[in-house]
Amino acid sequence: MPISTSMSFCFCSVREENLASMLNGSITLDELRENRDNQYLDVKQASFEHYTEELIELLGEGHYALCDLLFLADNTPLHEQHDGLLYDVAVAPKIVKAFAATDLKKLVHDIGYHEAESQEGLNTFLENLNHVHKLFEFAEENKLNVVGFML
Repeated sequence: MPISTSMSFCFCSVREENLASMLNGSITLDELRENRDNQYLDVKQASFEHYTEELIELLGEGHYALCDLLFLADNTPLHEQHDGLLYDVAVAPKIVKAFAATDLKKLVHDIGYHEAESQEGLNTFLENLNHVHKLFEFAEENKLNVVGFML
């Protein structure tokens, strides 16, 4: 089976003032992410570039603590303006705890490709999970919001 790459579930840390600028239309999510002149502080990004659809489906079943990644996001008004999900400063620590409470290796195994795919692909997916976890830890430590979006 080929690796699912039709979409990526991405995350970007964002300061409160930059989030306000996004909501009032002064900047776009793409401008924030590009951060060409490093004018936006504390912008970090991480994503699930493989198995995104499968991960969302598995988390949607609610059997893992990490399902909070889907269920604790606020989808308005950021969603209406930027097709994004907001994990505000109060939610980021809950996501960090959800990552810590989830056996990521079991999650990767339960995606269902453990026999069909190469170990390298699964290791990359596990690495992506860890990068997203670190992004939420960074957001928690620095009291930042996180925006989730699809590419």
